[in-house]
Amino acid sequence: MSGQDTNVSPRAPSGSLGVLRPGKSATAPATFGQIVLELGLLTPEQLEQALILQRERSRAGDFARLGHILVDGGFLTPEQVLRVLSAQRLVILACSGCKAQFNVQGYVEDARYQCPSCHAVGSLHPADPSASVAVQDQLQAAPPSGSTVRLKRTEHTDTTKIHALRTLGNYEILGEIARGGMGIIYKARQLDLDRIVALKTLRQEELRSNPDAGTMFRDEARAVALLRHPNIVAVHEVGAHDGIEFFTMDFVAGLSLDRLILRRRLDPREAVEIVIPIAEALQYAHRAGVVHRDLKPANIIVDDEGVPFLVDWGIASRIDSKNRPAVDEEEDLLGSIPYMAPEYVEGAAYDELCDLYSLGVVLYEAVAGANCLPHYDDDTRRFLERIMCDPPVPIESQVRDLDPALAEIIGRAIAPRAERTESMHDFVAALRRWLVAHDVKTGADSSATTRPLGRRPSRSLGSSGEPPPNALWIAGALLALCALVGGGWHVRGRIVALEWRAAQAEHEALRRVLEANFRSAQLLEEQGRLREAVQVLTSAIPDSVEAHATPELAQVLRLRGKLRRALKQAGADEDLIQARRIDGR
Repeated sequence: MSGQDTNVSPRAPSGSLGVLRPGKSATAPATFGQIVLELGLLTPEQLEQALILQRERSRAGDFARLGHILVDGGFLTPEQVLRVLSAQRLVILACSGCKAQFNVQGYVEDARYQCPSCHAVGSLHPADPSASVAVQDQLQAAPPSGSTVRLKRTEHTDTTKIHALRTLGNYEILGEIARGGMGIIYKARQLDLDRIVALKTLRQEELRSNPDAGTMFRDEARAVALLRHPNIVAVHEVGAHDGIEFFTMDFVAGLSLDRLILRRRLDPREAVEIVIPIAEALQYAHRAGVVHRDLKPANIIVDDEGVPFLVDWGIASRIDSKNRPAVDEEEDLLGSIPYMAPEYVEGAAYDELCDLYSLGVVLYEAVAGANCLPHYDDDTRRFLERIMCDPPVPIESQVRDLDPALAEIIGRAIAPRAERTESMHDFVAALRRWLVAHDVKTGADSSATTRPLGRRPSRSLGSSGEPPPNALWIAGALLALCALVGGGWHVRGRIVALEWRAAQAEHEALRRVLEANFRSAQLLEEQGRLREAVQVLTSAIPDSVEAHATPELAQVLRLRGKLRRALKQAGADEDLIQARRIDGR
């Protein structure tokens, strides 16, 4: 994107999330790449691949260095990157006192360097070769022999400290997973419980430049902690150590969706199976009064079993009241530009339909391929104008053989607000209907739909997870009858059976959410946090209680009624009556 735009819109000051910062280059310094090639560490094709990945990350607001990209992508080891730095006459110095690290150009062995963190003189020495390479460059002229050199304080002291010590309080740092504008996520081992977690820290430079960053970081942790869904990572601990704020989450072993689609264009059915559980997770979050605001492929992790998880709630917010006013014109434009809804760019408040639009763009890109977007421009201002003014590029023009029915679903999801799919529930229902029709048309094995898409089969309390015996008998009888009558009835029988299986999958998904929230509410009750427990239970209850009368719903209603009575809140008796109607107790 253009580096000349300093004001991308009245609402999007330079540096806000998703808007590329002026003056930042999307490519690495040429000297670094030239040295990599001269040393024979990479082929030109591999270097180009890394540069493409760096450009993609910069478009998402993550201005990672080429050395970090190469290590993170498995192209080079940290030791090889150190060879390149050495060829550039860059040396990493580590302080023996505070453990801070700095890159120094023109290092003189017998010069005495003063640490800018703890101000100790002579405490800086060349770092161990296994140390992190992701530290701030400090370009220095060669000092006279024996002189004392005072280095400028690095902007990444907290990051380098974590990499140098390899620990943060009770956590052993095993490696870096990802980094964004506000935080860095590490793979870590929780020492007292001996378990692997994802540990997210707030970048200190973000805290210095944005006084509200700490509040936003803690709000993210609280927002995710209240959400209990099989496709949303769970938060374990929120805390601070040595001035560094952090929280820990479930560690998901897998790849982000942006990396998956960078490797290959997904089969449409595969893309839909990834998006449906994410849409259901968002539907659940919306019922809990939370919008994500930063939906993009990089924030969807697909684990080794194909289960997708929605991550990075760093700019999530509570949904406003029914009369949602437009946001103040001075508010930052938050999110990632390619996935922003037109009405949000124009100045409307962010709501559930904005999340729906963003997820529609995610599905569009997953089906069409990496960087194939409904709107795009290299210039930030023109990019935003195209989102507001131009119709999206039809996905049929990007994928010639795409099923028209799926193209219509995607088109409605990214349409202008007045023409957009009315709700996340309708979006999920449309995608499930398409899956059923697709399997009938192609004769594909539909066994994958016998359990909720994107979820591992599990044994849950109060149910074996199997369909009711009568339903199995009816479905079996229908299929047998279709086989006897002939071709047309056979197809109709497959549709009936597949639709029934899709309904069972949706039912199972709701049951799992109810159970997870019930257990979370019990823990909150034990801690005396009754109001939070009521909030967790309320977020899981579907709009229509009668249509989802299950034992799991009854126990949720019964516990909420009990807690409401203790808090003297309205609705306690209604909850207990509804629970009694469902299970007779």
